[in-house]
Amino acid sequence: MTPRAFTSDGSFLTDSTIWQRTDGFVSAPVGEGTVILHLESGRYYSFDDSALAIWELLEAPQSLSELVDRLTGTYDVRPEDCESDTAKFLAELASKGLIHTAT
Repeated sequence: MTPRAFTSDGSFLTDSTIWQRTDGFVSAPVGEGTVILHLESGRYYSFDDSALAIWELLEAPQSLSELVDRLTGTYDVRPEDCESDTAKFLAELASKGLIHTAT
């Protein structure tokens, strides 16, 4: 199991790390994308279609491997590119507090 990225909480993102959304966010379509709003802080994030697909999959706890399997089954993307891009995005989401490791 190779670490893919380092998260802000000091843990490594691996293929089997289970991720889930942090509570307190709502989403709404805006133009060509979707805005994710944290109700408590008022911070918002704009997601494109691929980011939204990952966000929606994280409605249930998922590992990087599970996400990549589902995304490559839906989109025309090479598995190694999907894994790299998804790992980076998960690390970014974790650093902003939008997701955390499942316990």
